[in-house]
Amino acid sequence: MNPVTMIFIAIVVVVFTIAGVVAGIFLLHGSESSAFTQDVTTIQGAVNSVFGVQGNYSGVSTSGVIPKSLQGSTPVGGTFAVASASAGLPSYEYQIEANNINISPSICRQIVSQVDTVSTLVNGTAVGNSNATPTGAQASSACANGATSLAFVFSNGQ
Repeated sequence: MNPVTMIFIAIVVVVFTIAGVVAGIFLLHGSESSAFTQDVTTIQGAVNSVFGVQGNYSGVSTSGVIPKSLQGSTPVGGTFAVASASAGLPSYEYQIEANNINISPSICRQIVSQVDTVSTLVNGTAVGNSNATPTGAQASSACANGATSLAFVFSNGQ
C-alpha cells in the first residue's frame, strides 16, 4: 500500500477516535445535567404538593420534602437541601440548594440555564436578573470556574 494512503488512513482513524471521545464526553455531561435538572424539578413538585396549597413556605425544610431516593446524593455529588425563612427568604419563596458538589463549567452552564427560577445562585452569588432564569451568557459567566454549590429560588407567584 502506498505510504501516503496509509498516513491518510491513520489520520482519519485518529480524527474519528477523537470525535468519538468528544461526543461521549458531551453525552455524559448532558445526562448529568439532565438528571440534576430532573431531580430539582422532582423536589420542586414535592415542595409544592405539601406547601403550595397554602402558598406559604416558611416551614419548608429538607426533612419533609426531599424524596428518599434523592436524599443520598445529587447526580453530580453533594446533597440537596431545601429552606425558606431560614435561608433569609420571604414566606412566599423557597430555595433548593445542592452543596458540596464539584461540577465543570460546561455542566454548570447547562444546569443553570435549564432550571426555570425566580433567582439562581452559583457558589453563593446571584446570577442574572431577579425573577428570571439566567441567559446562556449569564450562566457562562457565573460558571466560568465550575461550581461547588448551586441554589434555585422558587416562588408561589407573589
